[in-house]
Amino acid sequence: MAASRSQLSRHLQDRPLVERTGQLTSEAEREELRVALVATQESVAMQILLEACLLTEEDNVCMELYMIPC
Repeated sequence: MAASRSQLSRHLQDRPLVERTGQLTSEAEREELRVALVATQESVAMQILLEACLLTEEDNVCMELYMIPC
């Protein structure tokens, strides 16, 4: 995640804002979009980790067989 943030920051520095009709109008708007992108990436990463840690039906059966408390 840190690498993604630094790559995005570098990308924005390497490509200055160019005014075009219907596109970004200010550096503040650009920064707001960058923050939203990073927050979305972090949220997706957390969701993937949480789903990977969910107990499956097989896990529940094994715990019952070996009397492992949940």
